[in-house]
Amino acid sequence: MNKYKKGLVVSVILLFIGVAVAPSINQSVVKATDDDLVEVTVEACGSKNLGIKTITFTKEKYIEIKRVMNDFIIRLNKATIRLETIEIFKNEIIKLNEYGLLPEGMSVEQVKKLVIGGVFTQENTRLPVKINNDNHQYDYNFFCYVQGNTSRTFFRGIPLLSLIYSSFWPLSFLNLVGFGHPASFEQMEMPATGNLYSAGLLGIKKWTGEFVGAFNIPMLVSTCPGILGFTGIKIYLGGEQYLFFGHAIIVKIYPYP
Repeated sequence: MNKYKKGLVVSVILLFIGVAVAPSINQSVVKATDDDLVEVTVEACGSKNLGIKTITFTKEKYIEIKRVMNDFIIRLNKATIRLETIEIFKNEIIKLNEYGLLPEGMSVEQVKKLVIGGVFTQENTRLPVKINNDNHQYDYNFFCYVQGNTSRTFFRGIPLLSLIYSSFWPLSFLNLVGFGHPASFEQMEMPATGNLYSAGLLGIKKWTGEFVGAFNIPMLVSTCPGILGFTGIKIYLGGEQYLFFGHAIIVKIYPYP
């Protein structure tokens, strides 16, 4: 066999080896392991007959989504009137839709209607709001838009009343958001941590750090209710961490010093 034939045989052998090995190499590059994936769950609060959506993202995409959410919080912290809050909420809904992070069965316009609701008339949203961050033992806001990015956060309804009203009330005003764990014989009080924003009748209020819900509701004391009548969306980010925004009847929390 001359050198040209030998070279041809070697080339063919190498070609077959390459074809056999390439798929396994590609699989190792493309296929992500469980450790490389993150699940994010989004759900509508205060609207009946809508499902929960869970989406799996790569860690890189998850970091990108968290960056979008952080930008959302930064823009809210710069708001000075309620109209700005509404526009920021609307823009965030559009952004979340780009990542498929709207509740199951809901369009962008449906989510906007759910989140914005009818807390204020269009005329009232244009009025300037006094920023009020007075440090009281308990802090309140009423008929407000709310946003939070918090740990140790719980979403509940008042069980008996929810059953009574669920048959005819289209949006549940009985949804509660709880912050932290109360003190018990076994452990000390464990507050929620993160940021909470509200724009309501008492102005724009922003709380950052540690706080617990301050409503005294005996049947739900274990979850320290801090928001009454929440309607909007919540996004579960893992652990006990949630990002949520919408509108509420009352916010009442106890900020830690």
